[in-house]
Amino acid sequence: MKILKTNLEYRKNILFIRLKGRFDQKEYNQIINSITELGIKCIVLNLKELKPISLNEIKNIDKLNKGILKKKNQLLIIDKEVRNTLFSNIVKINSEIEAFSLI
Repeated sequence: MKILKTNLEYRKNILFIRLKGRFDQKEYNQIINSITELGIKCIVLNLKELKPISLNEIKNIDKLNKGILKKKNQLLIIDKEVRNTLFSNIVKINSEIEAFSLI
């Protein structure tokens, strides 16, 4: 069984999503629905505690970015791993505080 724990926080038009565990299609759908319902302008996806990312998770994160861009919003990623290079088309930041200076 794959388990994902999420911690969500919404401040100043930014949704902070802290993931721990695995990221799959169900979580992708929930995030896209939240963007639409809440009118969120920027999402910070914190991957620091995400388990090793599978190919499907990489595809879901890339799909999430494309869905966010279609809505004219922005996705930022925080990740301490080298795997950041997998997401070359997504802006990377070192801390959540940096997000406020980018929007």
